[in-house]
Amino acid sequence: TADYFGDMPFTKAGYAADGKEFNFVAYDKHEDIYKTCLDMLKKSADSFIDGSDEQVESAGDAYNIFWKSSFVSGKSYLMWRKFANSIRLRYAIQLANVDPATANAHISEILGNPTKYPLLDGDGRDETAGMWIKKLGYTLGSRSWSFSAENLTCLGTVMWNEMSSIPAPQIGTTAEESDGVADPQFYDPRGYLFFETNRWNKWIPQQQIGATITQPPGAYSNGSYPDGRYHAQTAQEWNNKKEAYYSSVNYYLTRDETSYPEVMISEAEVHFLKAEAYQRGLGVGKDIAKAKASYEAGIRASMETWFSFFTLINESTYKWVMYPPAVPSASDITAYIGKSGIAYNGADDGVALKQIYKQMWIDSFRQPWIAFNLYRRGATIPHQDGLATEFANFYRLPYPPSEITYNSQNYQAALGGRENTPQSK
Repeated sequence: TADYFGDMPFTKAGYAADGKEFNFVAYDKHEDIYKTCLDMLKKSADSFIDGSDEQVESAGDAYNIFWKSSFVSGKSYLMWRKFANSIRLRYAIQLANVDPATANAHISEILGNPTKYPLLDGDGRDETAGMWIKKLGYTLGSRSWSFSAENLTCLGTVMWNEMSSIPAPQIGTTAEESDGVADPQFYDPRGYLFFETNRWNKWIPQQQIGATITQPPGAYSNGSYPDGRYHAQTAQEWNNKKEAYYSSVNYYLTRDETSYPEVMISEAEVHFLKAEAYQRGLGVGKDIAKAKASYEAGIRASMETWFSFFTLINESTYKWVMYPPAVPSASDITAYIGKSGIAYNGADDGVALKQIYKQMWIDSFRQPWIAFNLYRRGATIPHQDGLATEFANFYRLPYPPSEITYNSQNYQAALGGRENTPQSK
């Protein structure tokens, strides 16, 4: 939450039942919240019993449900340790530009002692931490709703340019079947999994900047999926998308409510974080060979994990039966890693870091907060020049009106004379 808002109530928040002095609490600095969380994560990881997966379960233990739930990887102390250490590495690297000393100390401890501080950097899907709803027996009804109500989610030219070997096609003066292309020539196979064709079974992105005509907003001109593609309807034929002018986010990737996990931190992200640390020399000696190895391991993990998730989707529909995305082979991934512009260039820090951040940005397709954090800490992620000021300088979410109403004094102190806008840091 602090990554979205910045300074916020933290150390004294949540204690209103203990006395009225906790009804109106001061804001903690964003940096201090990070430092506290880093220390808490270290303590948590250290508290797990080394080498033991046995949990003493007592009657009435409120944590037993959480422990048994396979939330990360059920009843495994090792996986919980890896989860805590991986989140700690993420936070430490995000803090590196603000407080290098604190960040480097945590990074050094983690990367310098992998036996004591193991990470989620091992076995594809099994090393990705998240909410495995199938194991929990949950149904996430909000998932498909969020991708269909007011549907504006579609393939844009920024992502197209990072995945395709041909220029992005554009809609003409009026949307017509001839506008798109039958083959997007994605050299990144994740493109075929993330997105799908438009109403004419063509591929076309929405022009994000520099459009020569007024384009319909989002994937569908009427603001929602038509007919059978509406979230509450049963699955119908894949081609039932009458108003889809652009290539929308893959519908069946987002409508599954029982099988596809909600990722908290992916194995790929952990590899990319390690690559950044070794390339920049954060907490460890600069090591381009290790940075390259971690970068390439991250790409492999991302592709393997994303396509393993595809096999979990609980939809036996026209799309998956007739046109399933081709699962990349090991040689396909190797070819991608060796492609010009993708092949790691550790000799140039600027290029190397841009490559790492691009891959982390792509892997976090369903984790937009990761991309936002990269942007906030100054990482160069794929974008299109010419963004309007309100988007180019978007640093945080404004504080909600409830803070102005119920915690006004501390709210004003936190702002320190700044405006409560996304442009104020």
